[in-house]
Amino acid sequence: MKLLIGQLIKITLDEREQPLLATVIRKLHDDYELAWTLDNKVIKHVMTREELIKAFTSGHCKLVI
Repeated sequence: MKLLIGQLIKITLDEREQPLLATVIRKLHDDYELAWTLDNKVIKHVMTREELIKAFTSGHCKLVI
């Protein structure tokens, strides 16, 4: 899996809640740093390639085209 900087990702953590819209902001070796806004704060989180693959295959993450 190869994500580009600036790629938007829709993240659904709880089906009762609105999904998060995250942006890939940096590539670190085999990890990706994602950022999103929550309550006027920018949240950053680093996910490994394996974590992202698991999230995409389970349906919790989807690419926004």
